Amino acid sequence: MRHCFSIACSIGRRFGIAALIAQALAIQVAWSDDLQFTIGAKVWANEWSSWSPTDSRNNNTTFQTIQSIASNTHVAVIPQVSARYENFLATASYFYDTTYSLGGDINSTTAELSALSASRKEFDGNIGYYILPSLAVTVGYKQIEQDFTPLLYKWAGPTVGLAGSASLRGSFGMYGTFAYGRLRLTAPVPDAAGDTHLDADYILGELGLSYGVGTPLSHLSFSVTAGYRAQIVSTRKYAVYTGFSGYAPVDVHDVTYGPAVSVLARF
Repeated sequence: MRHCFSIACSIGRRFGIAALIAQALAIQVAWSDDLQFTIGAKVWANEWSSWSPTDSRNNNTTFQTIQSIASNTHVAVIPQVSARYENFLATASYFYDTTYSLGGDINSTTAELSALSASRKEFDGNIGYYILPSLAVTVGYKQIEQDFTPLLYKWAGPTVGLAGSASLRGSFGMYGTFAYGRLRLTAPVPDAAGDTHLDADYILGELGLSYGVGTPLSHLSFSVTAGYRAQIVSTRKYAVYTGFSGYAPVDVHDVTYGPAVSVLARF
């Protein structure tokens, strides 16, 4: 019960911050029929599975394996803001610094399973153009930081994407987003080949339903969305020791997935 209360307080504090930002941005905004702002926050109840290189020994030979590590469900809050002028679009979001406990790590000395504590935060910014009334093509920048104190892993690079929506019935609609990126990992320690910079593929997808709520103010409306969100970062050719000073490149995957709910104000 105390754990649930702590999560509720954390969400409340972060929504409070988002509300203050929304009020600040709403001050002295000059509206026009062609200019529209949207601000809000996404709550993502996600599970995170990652990877960790682990030393092993066999017949006095040391080699490495990639060990899978994974978390239980954690709640992350993602404030987000966008602006649309005619057919042009600009968006930004921030994955609020969230601490995870990941199990499955093997202690190379005792061979016992243990848990890792890691925090992560992310940022992305995009600009786009609506090629159809409800379908935009975007280009942007994505940055991911994972802090396994004292080790900090950072991915960053360009992305391209699609963002679309469609009306269903009444105030209900559906939405979808997709993004692909070519990121670059900066690792705190080299892999078996001595590399600390590696290429990675980034994929993000989200699909869900939306519900619009009008207000007495003509320039203000709200919407609530509920969907499923998944993010995959595949780091390519990470080298692990095979023994006798040899190494082999393997692809390692970082996956985050789970349901997401958003509350958005449009003005």
